[in-house]
Amino acid sequence: MKVQDFINKAVEVEKLPTLYKLGKFMNSQNGKYLLCDCSGLIKGILWGYPGNGKYGSHGVLDINADTMISKCSRVTSDFSKIQKGWLVWMKGHIGIYIGNGIVIESSPIWENGIQKTYCQGCGIINHFHLHERKWSKCGRLDCYIDYTENQNNKQKVNVYYRVKTKKHDWLPEVRNLEDYAGYQDSPIIAIAMKVDNGHIKYRVHIKGGSWLNWITDYDIHNYQTGYAGNHKEIDAVQIYYYTPDNIRPYLRAKYKTNYGWQYDTETISGQDGYAGMMSHPITKLMISIE
Repeated sequence: MKVQDFINKAVEVEKLPTLYKLGKFMNSQNGKYLLCDCSGLIKGILWGYPGNGKYGSHGVLDINADTMISKCSRVTSDFSKIQKGWLVWMKGHIGIYIGNGIVIESSPIWENGIQKTYCQGCGIINHFHLHERKWSKCGRLDCYIDYTENQNNKQKVNVYYRVKTKKHDWLPEVRNLEDYAGYQDSPIIAIAMKVDNGHIKYRVHIKGGSWLNWITDYDIHNYQTGYAGNHKEIDAVQIYYYTPDNIRPYLRAKYKTNYGWQYDTETISGQDGYAGMMSHPITKLMISIE
């Protein structure tokens, strides 16, 4: 289902008087009806309700809220990154973010079954004075929903970066993922980076030491604030991208050293909040804004 169709269906259902207008879903496996709870709302829309829906159609599994968020991609607890059509989740409960700070969610315990609430942390003012709810995570259910419409609206942001290694001076600048920064597996001792739209901040951790200050400039001749590092071996790096108002949906810094990918400073889905491994000097760096 296209993401805008998914959102339109959610809005249509929310306008109905009660959740029962969406219909009870007949489980063909055991003949039992499923009430329209939080995950039932999402599954029902994907199955084709309201309208000519059918339980279990379109290959959409009958799963609960916690399983549903586990199937999402780009899961994050940073709600400034949320995009229209993403799901929002807390333990045992899930909803649909439709934009403008608004979430549509459902529960049989509510009088009207389905309601709109405001998503805390989304970076948009609660203009409609909705009840505010703090969610734990958000992500996109792209195993069932086509988000390419959102992706096609993205503006390209280029990141430029270079490193200084223990055996070499500053190496040539790299753009995006066209190459990696580093050479001959020599430990990196300084990093500089910039973007051509928005803002980026970055800092490094020194092997056997601590995290140095955040850097927002790009000037390899400015030891104080132009780059990250004190010419000692670096074993970890943190990067965070600030999306400007003229770009939506929100983007993130995606980066890696000698190990796995990291998004911004996230600490979910197996991420450490940084790229690298403590006590192991980094020799390579790759970055993109996605």
